[in-house]
Amino acid sequence: MKIKKIANAQLELNSQLKPLSDLNIEFYNQDINTAVLRFTLTQFGAGIKISLNKMQAYIMLIAENGSKVRDYLAIYDDRKGIVSYTIPKEFLKHTGRVTGQVYLYCEDNVLVTRTFSFIIKDSLVNDFSPETMLEYIKTFDDLESAIKAKATEIEQAIANGADYVSEMNKTVANGQKKIGISVTQAALDIEKTTSHAENTIKTTATESQQAIEKAVIGAKTTVEETSTTAIKTVSETSASVLKKIVEYGQVPKITADNGTPRYDLNATKDFFEETLKWGNGLFTFYLSAGAKNNPTGTTSWLRGSVFIYGKNIDVTAFDKLGTMYTVTCANGNYGKWVTVVSEVKTNNWQKYALLPESGVRHRLENGTDLLTLKSGFYEVTQCKNGPFIETEASWKELEVIEADKGRKFFKLTLSGNGRTFFRTVHTNGSDGRDWWELAGKEDIDVAIKTLNPTTIWQGAANGVSTTAYTLSQPINRVNKIRITYNFPGAKGKVKVVDLSTTTTLTVQDLNLTDIDAKGGGLYELQLDFSALNNFKIVIDSVYDLNASGSINRKSFTILKVEEVN
Repeated sequence: MKIKKIANAQLELNSQLKPLSDLNIEFYNQDINTAVLRFTLTQFGAGIKISLNKMQAYIMLIAENGSKVRDYLAIYDDRKGIVSYTIPKEFLKHTGRVTGQVYLYCEDNVLVTRTFSFIIKDSLVNDFSPETMLEYIKTFDDLESAIKAKATEIEQAIANGADYVSEMNKTVANGQKKIGISVTQAALDIEKTTSHAENTIKTTATESQQAIEKAVIGAKTTVEETSTTAIKTVSETSASVLKKIVEYGQVPKITADNGTPRYDLNATKDFFEETLKWGNGLFTFYLSAGAKNNPTGTTSWLRGSVFIYGKNIDVTAFDKLGTMYTVTCANGNYGKWVTVVSEVKTNNWQKYALLPESGVRHRLENGTDLLTLKSGFYEVTQCKNGPFIETEASWKELEVIEADKGRKFFKLTLSGNGRTFFRTVHTNGSDGRDWWELAGKEDIDVAIKTLNPTTIWQGAANGVSTTAYTLSQPINRVNKIRITYNFPGAKGKVKVVDLSTTTTLTVQDLNLTDIDAKGGGLYELQLDFSALNNFKIVIDSVYDLNASGSINRKSFTILKVEEVN
């Protein structure tokens, strides 16, 4: 028969947890040789080329009453990964919901699809006795037709007998009217004819009854013999199927009967210890947060699968955020959990390789022009456009970072002594600053020692007076004096004077404009350090640029006096 009932479904092979898939498909138990399951097997959205990968495909179906069948799948379209399976007539007899899975075998490797289900319904014709199969119903129809035919013959025979009697009565009446002298003879003839007709009817009825009984006995015998043969065939087939299931079937359950994880481990369990008890097989599990050897600790539960062979175990699991974890047990000894980084999490990672995979700086050829380098970490000896002449051969560790429109930043360190140099290249390779050296610790220490100031007075001295402001130590005229002051033109200004030739510190400053932008002033301050252990303010005057001047204005406020080298 070319017309078949074909159920198409796609099965994606991956480790993500999926619920039981209802195919929304129904067959009837009389869809003999026409109930077809057709699956498209894919991985990452592409069809699996079964023959090219030297794989074998199997299917496992389990009926609602526990009956099972495991069989090969036929390759329908190898390029697209489509396989097909016609449900056997014997399995169609087990009505109700059917659960199934598809397996791919390649040497010692096994791939298992998600669990799916569909329904087998009882057809109306099965209202007959369950022991009577479809092919025997026609036998009863034939028997019924034969019995009805015999009954018709009997009815015709009886009707013919009645016709005989009617005709005889008619003949008698005519004979009485026409032949009076033949009455006696006619009566004898009628009696004889009637007797003969009755005998004929009885004989025909007896023969019909015997024929019916014989037909019934024969039909009953045929039904019993056929039923016995069918029961024997079913038993032999069931035994063969069970043998194949034992030999090839997936005996340990992957999930619980309702499709949930096979093992549900609460927070009191040790995941590693529990898995070592499960035995060979492929299992699904749920691990509560807080359980021992949960890689997330108390943060999340885990769902996943475990493949066990002896004491060698491979575990794949996912937490509530979709993060994937794997761990391997070799000969009963578990390793450490590994977190698998997804492609999504690497979107913002640094994709440009600043170093080779070895992690060692790129070694440059002698004579390399440093200005031509891309971003990266390098090592070089003799080079062009460095801080030294090209033939200088010390080991140099170089870092180059590129920016937009040709801008670059260079950092070069001499490996032998740590001297460090910098250079920049500006937009489109123009301008920028040539190599300059970073001051080393020794240089900085010398500078600090040279400029290290000593505060000998601090406060707020203001206005000309005879007040002597005492210093914390006498002035050493070998050193210099630095004062910090405020005046109307600025705050925090500094003035340094060498007291080796004078004891008077003079400050002359300019405030170009007043607040109304109409003028300004020239300011002068003099401090007397002749006592060496104190100072006095002796002059504080201003000449207004609007052509007037005054003295003792208190324009300056001395904040600090320091002695510097």
